[in-house]
Amino acid sequence: IPRIVLLAGYPDMVNPEIRRHRSGQSYLDEEGIDYFDSTPCIEAVNPNERFVTPTGGHYSNEGNKAIAECVANEIRQAISREKP
Repeated sequence: IPRIVLLAGYPDMVNPEIRRHRSGQSYLDEEGIDYFDSTPCIEAVNPNERFVTPTGGHYSNEGNKAIAECVANEIRQAISREKP
């Protein structure tokens, strides 16, 4: 089952009002394309542990783990919805 996952970056966390991925989300909504927004997954991580540096960069080990767990759960749910 193909899944589109929106990943929030450091700028998205610093200023949630203007999250960069929202334009992508708007497009997907307009086209009726299903996606998974992983923003709540990274928001659940301590803000000081989300990224490898205090000014962003890549997700930290904790951030990657949170995203991976959420995406895995989303995939399991999608598979269970698709089963006859």
